Amino acid sequence: MSAGALPHALGPAEEEVLGLVARQIGEDGRTASVVLGADAGDSLIDALLALAGVESVILSRTGEALSARHGGRFGWLDVSVPEVRLPGRMGRVVHYFVAGAQWNLGSRAACQAWRLGVRTIRFHDVDLGVQDVGVKALLFQEGWKSLIYRLGQTYFVPVLEAMMRRVLRQLQKETDSPAAASAAFRPGRVLFAVGSLGPGGSERQVVNTILGLKARGADDVVLVHQWPMSPPNDFFHEDLARAGVPCRLLEGAGDVRFGPPSDGARRSRLVRRVLLICGGQSNLVLNYLRMFRQERPEVVHAWLDDVNVHAGLAALLAGVPRIVLGCRSLSPDHFPFHQIYMRPLYRVLLENPSVTVLNNSEAGARSYAKWLGVSPGRFRVVRNGFDFPEEEVPAAVSDRLRAELRIPHGATVVGGVMRLSAEKGPGLWIRAAEIVSQRVEDAYFVLVGDGPLGEEIAAQVAASPAQARIRLLGKRRDVRNLFSVMDVLVLTSMGEGLPNVLIEAQAMGVPVAATNVGGVGEIFDDGDTGVFVGGHTPEAVAEGVLEVIGNEGISQRSRRNAPARMREKFSIARMVGETMAAYGRH
Repeated sequence: MSAGALPHALGPAEEEVLGLVARQIGEDGRTASVVLGADAGDSLIDALLALAGVESVILSRTGEALSARHGGRFGWLDVSVPEVRLPGRMGRVVHYFVAGAQWNLGSRAACQAWRLGVRTIRFHDVDLGVQDVGVKALLFQEGWKSLIYRLGQTYFVPVLEAMMRRVLRQLQKETDSPAAASAAFRPGRVLFAVGSLGPGGSERQVVNTILGLKARGADDVVLVHQWPMSPPNDFFHEDLARAGVPCRLLEGAGDVRFGPPSDGARRSRLVRRVLLICGGQSNLVLNYLRMFRQERPEVVHAWLDDVNVHAGLAALLAGVPRIVLGCRSLSPDHFPFHQIYMRPLYRVLLENPSVTVLNNSEAGARSYAKWLGVSPGRFRVVRNGFDFPEEEVPAAVSDRLRAELRIPHGATVVGGVMRLSAEKGPGLWIRAAEIVSQRVEDAYFVLVGDGPLGEEIAAQVAASPAQARIRLLGKRRDVRNLFSVMDVLVLTSMGEGLPNVLIEAQAMGVPVAATNVGGVGEIFDDGDTGVFVGGHTPEAVAEGVLEVIGNEGISQRSRRNAPARMREKFSIARMVGETMAAYGRH
């Protein structure tokens, strides 16, 4: 059965969109096209196209199957690829409902829209209200943004990159012999630089790495964090505190010199020049520089892109003997947090032989290599590691959890564990759950996690026709116990590196249904102990869930084979050994 064949009644939010478009067409009498988010379902698309006055629907993702189905009345606008294919039929007004992406239309799409007769873009936003923008004005605005961006990419960024490279080479000449420089640092000291210890998969791997290093005899380990150690940024702090790992806040720079007098006036001037080139990022680099000179680590191991480029540059300025940059997903240009300074700083850092770059998946390493224009061989792949308990979760614990969650014994449980943020697709997860609930009468749905979309997801569930069978649990520390009551774990991410949750679920023998993004295919084979869903739509995700639920072979293979496979492939011992090799140790 195709994904589109699954019946799905409109939810309250979809009904609101449908009603709003109908009212506004009636009020101004102009034909309309509608732009929807990537997780919009077939039912809403069909309902909109059935409205009098709606010429076409456009999604913010590619959709060949929907294009074949609806012909000239369907198109897409995927700014992440980027790819634009507008429908042949366009209304005079385009209603734009892509949350968080207002104004991100692009000059190419605006130009096509003008040629197809569009004269007004109506942006709908829950916070900003409704804003009408003429396409002529938008063309000018998008053209100006494009010009500035291209000038930056073509002239400014390469110039700054070349300036940074030249100054760093001069700094290297000012440095004494490598042996003398290394002697200034504390042998064996490893300093981890992170943003926070909040409840995320990357933060979990920081802690696993540190505890694994200490188990291997590395006692001199320090963690430096940018954000204060308060909720939610202290989620994993207790684990490090119990192990006696000191955690230091990256303090403000204040009125400090760039180095002691022994650095020499010329070296100090060169460091100042680097900070000047950094512009608005100079204080952060200076803070790290000050910290590294205070702690004198032999190894700096930074985690995640923004920390990588700032701490990595500061470590170079401080003369740290070995610098390790931990990249945990696809390259940052796939995500909203991408900043224009990241690529040139990474490229400068990669030229230095003291810098090693890690990624936790082959897919992630290839993505970074392509983005940076370097060989994939410049990256080491060190997959995530876990301390898998040998004992099973007692049946009494599982029974107690079912009672707590008000889930009848024997009912089917569909689970999800994720940060409630746009790239993880929690809204898509809920809408897929609604479809599955119509097909499986005894299915219950358990979603674990919190994040910036927490209130929005809670409101979506409260208004859902499946509300009585959906459980929103927020942050939990007993995720392993929760896996024991799940019949399938569902991942709806738009992009991933190597998702921890799939590994942990498979280690418990839980089959999975997941979007095939990033390194997901490095965890399990499609059709063996889980399935890849057919796309980022509620219908496609629901179809994958139904396939797992209805295929006893997948469940049996998951219980029988997946735990041993995960323990072999994703052990902490293997990860720590490979990490120590990156430090130059064995």
